[in-house]
Amino acid sequence: CDTSAFTRRFEDALRTMWHRWCAGQGATAFSTAPGERSWSPPTGAPRVAPPPVTMGQRLTAGLAAGLSAEERRAVAAALPGARWIDERGLGQDRAERLIHLSLMDIRLASADDGTDIAADAAWMGVATVTAARSGGGGSRLNTLLGLDALNAGDAVTLARTAAELCGDHNRLARLRAGLRLRVQAAGPSLFFSR
Repeated sequence: CDTSAFTRRFEDALRTMWHRWCAGQGATAFSTAPGERSWSPPTGAPRVAPPPVTMGQRLTAGLAAGLSAEERRAVAAALPGARWIDERGLGQDRAERLIHLSLMDIRLASADDGTDIAADAAWMGVATVTAARSGGGGSRLNTLLGLDALNAGDAVTLARTAAELCGDHNRLARLRAGLRLRVQAAGPSLFFSR
């Protein structure tokens, strides 16, 4: 069985189905919490690539804008030598944000961070470890995607969870390869019709 060819064909089939949904023939937008905007998959997003750290690059972690100083210090201590992408410095352009997300191995977020960037990150195959156990945007998305283990309750657990995930390159690669499919497969839990 040629797994890479199968994966490409499967992604192509899902992409075709996705384009049909976007044309109004099915579900198209991620329902965020009441009062929040809805999320739609980015058009023209690149394929999900392997985690950069598994390709011989330095571990790269994204820091969501809402992370507290305590959370930032904890993850910096847990991931020594990591390269950091601070989302506070990213513009509002979604295409640019997708490029930055694709450069990350992992994304770290607080309880207050919204769902839209976490959903874009998942679409690009980047797992978001969040400091919230439940209720926040990223933690809510993790729960819907079956990734409750990535919902930490505090800064110490956030750092430990991130270090454990980043320390297991095989797990990180499997998670990255399947995140877009998890978003697509979540169906009724994530999407609503226009």
